[in-house]
Amino acid sequence: MLRTQLSKGLRLIIGTALLAGVLLFASPATTAQAGGGGLSPTYFCPLVKLLSISVVGTDSTGYAGKLLGLSPTFLFPNGQSYYIRVTETSFASAPHNWNIYIEFHVSGCTTANFTDGRCNQEPDQPVAVYPDGLGGYYFFAVNVGVGYYPWHVTEQQLDDNPARSANYLIGQSHGVRLYRLSDGGLQVNRIKPDGTDYKFLIGTCGVHED
Repeated sequence: MLRTQLSKGLRLIIGTALLAGVLLFASPATTAQAGGGGLSPTYFCPLVKLLSISVVGTDSTGYAGKLLGLSPTFLFPNGQSYYIRVTETSFASAPHNWNIYIEFHVSGCTTANFTDGRCNQEPDQPVAVYPDGLGGYYFFAVNVGVGYYPWHVTEQQLDDNPARSANYLIGQSHGVRLYRLSDGGLQVNRIKPDGTDYKFLIGTCGVHED
């Protein structure tokens, strides 16, 4: 699939990043034995900032939050685990250029739960919110960690639904409900597996200056 959608240069970047995850430092987590080796439990955390990078690539079917690649999980000698994830985060430029984040994720580090460009950070979120880079948002309905094709709400659609005297529903898809609040803010809701209603105030995340 990637061969027909992504530029040759971007495929090379993704392949190199994932290969690095396979060859770097350790054996697969399913076979490696964590042995401390006198290293602290957070010894490898500096690698997150050192090896995580952002690039721009061409993808004719791109969208914010699109997963382009994911390596297996591996163990470091001190018991920390790591993997490489490649994700499109936001629109870069016409016609098909996207900002892409190559994340070197290491367990046990004090970082955001998600570093792929999404607005909300709760680990148990039933909906993931990504700015589209143009003033709108992509909403992914998430069921037990599996995301579905996104619902895209454009800046024009948001402008067509200004604040009123009371909160109201702008629209919904796959159980995701988007509300315009009386103060002009945006709130997204979706029922969690335990039956409670998840709510997230989008705030200034992804605000686009005209």
